[in-house]
Amino acid sequence: MMNARQLFLIATTCAAALGLTSLPAQAETLADVVAYAYDTNPGLQAQRAALRALDESYVQARAGYGLTVSATASANSFEIRRDGAKADNEGQSVGLSVVQPLYTGGRVRARVSETEAQILSGREQLRRFELDLLQRVVSAYVGVRRDEQLLKIAQDTVAVPQRELNDTQSKFDVHTITITDLAQSRARLAQARTQLIGAQEQLAGSRAQFLASVGQNPGQLEPPPPLEQLPKDIDQAFEAAENNNPQFLSAQYTEQSSRARIARAKAGALPTITARVDFQRTPTQPYLTGPRDYDNTRSASLVLSQPLFVAGQIQSGIRQAIEENNRDRLTVDDTRLQLIQNVTLAWERVVTLRKQLETLQEDYADCWKDLKK
Repeated sequence: MMNARQLFLIATTCAAALGLTSLPAQAETLADVVAYAYDTNPGLQAQRAALRALDESYVQARAGYGLTVSATASANSFEIRRDGAKADNEGQSVGLSVVQPLYTGGRVRARVSETEAQILSGREQLRRFELDLLQRVVSAYVGVRRDEQLLKIAQDTVAVPQRELNDTQSKFDVHTITITDLAQSRARLAQARTQLIGAQEQLAGSRAQFLASVGQNPGQLEPPPPLEQLPKDIDQAFEAAENNNPQFLSAQYTEQSSRARIARAKAGALPTITARVDFQRTPTQPYLTGPRDYDNTRSASLVLSQPLFVAGQIQSGIRQAIEENNRDRLTVDDTRLQLIQNVTLAWERVVTLRKQLETLQEDYADCWKDLKK
């Protein structure tokens, strides 16, 4: 799980990568939108609840080391008939058992290790969901700002051919131009209006995506902050991805969990030793009417349990755990290859965009110099 600083940094990076230009001040910022989505998104809340439930499995695994105390109590009511006489009576008995595992053959230790790895994997899965949510929120934020700008351009584009059509209509009325010129002006206006309708539809779609991702309709959105803290080269990008990518880290923790499961399966063939103390209080003669005596029984024992023959169940469980670990180990390698591919594509995309930006800036500078001449 990420803190507010990490969330804001990630959101800043994503927004700047998709960056847009100005809107007036006193508007809704990207940090506000990200914070709102992070606190209220139902999918993220569900993932957090799942992780809290998974955390409880650690307590349950550790309980295998602990003391177990159980109590029993019973009350009996009986009726005795003899020679026409009837007698009613009741009897009670109580019992207390205390059990302490002394040696489990490594079962508990393996289960605790397995659970710890599962919890770490669950945390990475939650972080992956957080990053996915942030990406969707930033994309929706930037999409609304982009489409608002495109709508303004489309509205201005309609205004120009409308004025041209009015001028053309005036000239046609005095017979200074032909009907062909008038038809061309009307066609340009129709095309501009069609583009305006498309821009309105695109903005409506972006606003709907914003509502689905953030949970509220967009207000007046400020420009996203500048891009910061990108890796200096592709090697640094690979290193950062291997150290921080939640999907890759989750695959590694899953492999650790299945490796501990092998140890737990092997421990099934080992003996267990348990210390047990029992206390019981029962009537000496349970069906005797009238006052009675009670027997108090106390016992202490060490119990050694060793599986001798289980029809191959333990060996089958070991083989199954080994193959599951092989699967998870290969999944780690496959995830690493996918990570390398994604980082390579993303880095090349960044390099291409930087070159395009430099080219546009140079062309703009040349055009500005020509205009000044």
